[in-house]
Amino acid sequence: MPAYIVGFFSSIQTLLYYIILYYIILYYIILYYILNYKVGDCLFPHYQPAFSFFPLSATRV
Repeated sequence: MPAYIVGFFSSIQTLLYYIILYYIILYYIILYYILNYKVGDCLFPHYQPAFSFFPLSATRV
């Protein structure tokens, strides 16, 4: 296989890897906000969502 074809395919693979990584991060951010605000407000009304790394971690008002 010529070298430019191998380089082309490896660049496509790297691009796909970054796109998939971006969508996974975006999905977890959206999931975090949904869990923190929608589910958190329904289950724990007296808890306020905390801006921490873990979902559903809350601080008392």
